[in-house]
Amino acid sequence: MKLAGTSKFPTTSQLSAKITFPKTPVVSKAMANIKSPAWLNDVRLYHNRGKSTFQGESGRFGDFYGFDDIMTESPEVVKGFIDIYSKWISTTGIDGFRIDTARHVNELFWQAFIPSIKAQALASGKKDFPMWGEVYDSSPETLEYWARYGGFTELLDFPVQDRMLKFIISGAANQLATLLNSDDQYSTATVDPRNFGIFLGNHDMGRIGGFIGGNVNSDSALLRDQMAHVLLFTMRGVPIVYYGDEFGLMGDGDKEARQDLFVTLVDRWRKQQRIGGEPIGMGKSSFDTTNPLQQTIRDLTKLHSSSTAFSAGAMKIRIAENGLLVFSRFDLDTGKEYLMTFNSSDAAITGSFDSEYLENKWEKVLGDGTVSASTKSMKFTVPACGWGVFLSEMVKSSVTPEVRMNKPARNPMFRDRFNLEATISGADVAEVQFQYKDGATWKSLGTDTSPTFKSDLDAAGLYRVFPLISDIKWSTNTEFRAVAYFANRIEAKSETFLFAKP
Repeated sequence: MKLAGTSKFPTTSQLSAKITFPKTPVVSKAMANIKSPAWLNDVRLYHNRGKSTFQGESGRFGDFYGFDDIMTESPEVVKGFIDIYSKWISTTGIDGFRIDTARHVNELFWQAFIPSIKAQALASGKKDFPMWGEVYDSSPETLEYWARYGGFTELLDFPVQDRMLKFIISGAANQLATLLNSDDQYSTATVDPRNFGIFLGNHDMGRIGGFIGGNVNSDSALLRDQMAHVLLFTMRGVPIVYYGDEFGLMGDGDKEARQDLFVTLVDRWRKQQRIGGEPIGMGKSSFDTTNPLQQTIRDLTKLHSSSTAFSAGAMKIRIAENGLLVFSRFDLDTGKEYLMTFNSSDAAITGSFDSEYLENKWEKVLGDGTVSASTKSMKFTVPACGWGVFLSEMVKSSVTPEVRMNKPARNPMFRDRFNLEATISGADVAEVQFQYKDGATWKSLGTDTSPTFKSDLDAAGLYRVFPLISDIKWSTNTEFRAVAYFANRIEAKSETFLFAKP
């Protein structure tokens, strides 16, 4: 692996199909030259380790369910795949990629591949070209590793999927809220968790309908499915709807989650119940049916596209406890605040929270329930298995907003990074970018758009990033600062701190 991606890595002329590999590759004459481009037919460009056990190095080098594992450490393979994907962009106009099994490929491959493909996309006139890497693990530490060391600027957010599901099914709001504190671990100059893909289910794990299960004809199942999609479209991240969820399909697990939408000959699919609908039966396709979830998703698509608060705005969690989740999304350019209320319990909830920055007039945009604000307090009601989206103007502070950065400190848990933290005053929320001075130029180390939610590990109201020591071009004493961007285009800078290389 030390030679991976370097000019010292053995070329195909230095490898022997008969003696180099743990297993000798065997290909019939009929199959010897069927792959295109032609270099893919060279068996010396594969690992030839046999079936993967999905443990240890076999998870990196073994064959997945019979798929030959190509040697992505080879510069020939790196160049070959860059050429293939670049051609797809230039000839088909494709807008992005979902990259399967990303964690089972060596990091140096992605570090070369992703910038090259992004450059090709930009040359083809595509400024934004997402490449969501699939890292199938609900641990934020695993996701963080591939964001920092794998070269990915976009990832599929399995930790968020796991915590959203736990909230919808069992009311574990606090788990989702505290998980989002981990966003600070992902944030760098090039990685922004607002660009991560968030989802409710997929072809491997199963569908949201299958997870909800229970009595699929009950109002509760439909309400929970609708609420799950509202959460998907309103919290941070890029919402990804799995095909068929709009028709209430319930496939639970790998193969059952791959049902097509056309007329089916599979008997169990004909008889399968659907959330918000009836079994498809004989001779009908899903496109011949209607389902309440279709309109829900249409409404949410319209909502999401109506304001950058949902695609790029700051987020602040107000309450997360016992089946109740309340948070705000902000459009700092226009000074708009959207308040989201969710209740995944079986009984209506009345609650309140305090804030110095609350407008009195609120408009219901979607959903049910009520909100009413008075001086420094917001009261709300949310029906059982219900939700609401409300809109207001952000309150303009009577004082000038400020940002204060704490003195940089060595990270006590990870020796390869250090801590930058800041707090704000005079405003409810901000986007805070942390910077260091390289010569005469201030350079970004990442932007935090969501203050921490109080947990056993974190105090509330902190904006943070955790730069790698290796990311900095250090001088004897390097300057650091925080720059906060508030509503109505107000900008504030903290005092600067001098910090020597840890």
